[in-house]
Amino acid sequence: MSRPRARSIVNGLIFAALLAQFVWLVGHVVVGWGSKSYPPTPRSLAFQPPAPPSGADVLLRLSAVAASQTSPPWPVGAPYAYVKVSSWRLPAHDSGSPVVPRSSATWRTRRNVPALSESREAAEQLLAPGRRGGGWAPGWEFADLVALTRSRPIPGAAQAVLLRRLAAIPGIVNQGSTTDRAGRTGAAVSLDSGYSGEPITYTLVFDSNTGALLEADETLAGPPHGLNALKGAVVGYTTFESSGYVSSRTATTGAASP
Repeated sequence: MSRPRARSIVNGLIFAALLAQFVWLVGHVVVGWGSKSYPPTPRSLAFQPPAPPSGADVLLRLSAVAASQTSPPWPVGAPYAYVKVSSWRLPAHDSGSPVVPRSSATWRTRRNVPALSESREAAEQLLAPGRRGGGWAPGWEFADLVALTRSRPIPGAAQAVLLRRLAAIPGIVNQGSTTDRAGRTGAAVSLDSGYSGEPITYTLVFDSNTGALLEADETLAGPPHGLNALKGAVVGYTTFESSGYVSSRTATTGAASP
């Protein structure tokens, strides 16, 4: 093979490589070739600048507010306690579907709801830290409060004890005020934890006038281990819409919750 011909072939290969790289770069910018895709996630909560008190101080103030609430007893003619929520969680696989929260309600009889007490010892049993499936880390108390609030209406006096228990958790941050996904304004506190195996910021939003839990949000706080989401994305939330005591297993209106 002659030298000019060999040089021509080499130049052709270089040109082809450069052209392929140029096409890839244009495709990457214009249509996203080679980019990792992520499923749509809900909007993040927007916080107003917090006042000076710490997260623990916020919870103690809310505890005092909850303790001042008048909580009527469970009516004799209403055998069921119900809780209605709207919730969403990041799907395991990206289906490309838009974010659509799921509305659901649960009904339980007196013997099928957790017993509540105004004692600190009982609260520590209901919101118990410790070593569980995700290892030793803070955050279980937040998860336990959400699960408890999903199970039954919580009277003000019992909520006051639970909030005092939360106030003792190290690392709670005062996020200030926010508007939850039902349009209600509340006081927000958060806690960073990896107890689930993922770095998550757990945020609880409370009604400043009653101390009741309005919403619980989970946001990815760092590089994910298994979740298909970017840092800062909302990966799950639960909005508490209503609760109370009713006469049938399908009703969601009746005696107001405590």
